[in-house]
Amino acid sequence: GTPLLIAAESASYILQAADPTSVPAEVTDNLLKAADNTVGDGQTIYVLGKKDDKAVWGLLTSGNTLSAGKAYLVIDGSNNAPFYSIEIGEGETTRINLNANDNLNFDQNAPLYNLSGQRVSDSYKGIVIVNGKKYVK
Repeated sequence: GTPLLIAAESASYILQAADPTSVPAEVTDNLLKAADNTVGDGQTIYVLGKKDDKAVWGLLTSGNTLSAGKAYLVIDGSNNAPFYSIEIGEGETTRINLNANDNLNFDQNAPLYNLSGQRVSDSYKGIVIVNGKKYVK
């Protein structure tokens, strides 16, 4: 599949599956990749998380991996910033900001908890608490 990042106002939504016989629109200039196998460890990849109540793409730390079925961002070049922040404005205004003066540590091996304080598995989707900080998974 093609990974996408979708933004919307906070509300309840019901998403319906597309007609399997229809031809999906072509997605161009998409830098997101879908992990079909475990990725990480030696690759420069960024995973979606949350810092200071903002969605960010954080550099996956050495020794950690991202399991299959997750989306990630590969940014080539010598400037491997600790994270890229995401700003989503009105309409189609979007951008990714580079901030090399901060650091995120995504400890993929730490226990995960939901907002009710219950321990959850790695396959859990939504907001998780890791080492006292909230992340979007």
